Amino acid sequence: MNRKALLALALVCCLPAVSLAVPTITAGDHVLLPETPGQIVQVLVSADLPLPVPPFNSPNGVQGLDLYLTVNNDVAPAPVMTLVDVIGPGTIFFGNNTGQGDFGPPFIAPGLVVVATTTTASGTVDPNGILAFVEFDTTGVAPGVYPFSLTSPLFGPSDFAAAPGSDAVLIDGTLTVVPEPASIVMGLFAAAGLGAVMIRRRRNKAAA
Repeated sequence: MNRKALLALALVCCLPAVSLAVPTITAGDHVLLPETPGQIVQVLVSADLPLPVPPFNSPNGVQGLDLYLTVNNDVAPAPVMTLVDVIGPGTIFFGNNTGQGDFGPPFIAPGLVVVATTTTASGTVDPNGILAFVEFDTTGVAPGVYPFSLTSPLFGPSDFAAAPGSDAVLIDGTLTVVPEPASIVMGLFAAAGLGAVMIRRRRNKAAA
């Protein structure tokens, strides 16, 4: 190997490795009101590296989405997904998509398992922002914490169509249905009443 080839090889070896950002999809931890339909939450996505201006034809852009959402491991009763929107205003695929596909039945809203897919009409989109709006109905659902997962046991994990692969980092979340305000107030009054009774008993014992 001649001197120039050795120098070129040394330069290549010294160059920093270029890594592509793997998008992270976050289901999020959300608080829902009891006995209430039409509650909307956001599923977010972010990438480690900034992307160029539109049309985002970048190795870090994404070309499609397979979004699998599961609530409470598909066990009822739990908050029901009544709508999932991955292409509407505010989402990363808005303005550059071929429509939304909802697989089913039974994997279309309403339900505890929902599948929503789309692809770009051209190029890629920036994987930073709102990935989906999800609407919930908590009618008949008891207060508590319910798992909100990006993995459907029937279809596998949510992912993107992106170069060089379609993987994404997935962070599951929770849905917390809070008690009704009236129940909270009644509980506070009950606690205050119990406290007053205890104080009176102590005073009576001390006086005796």
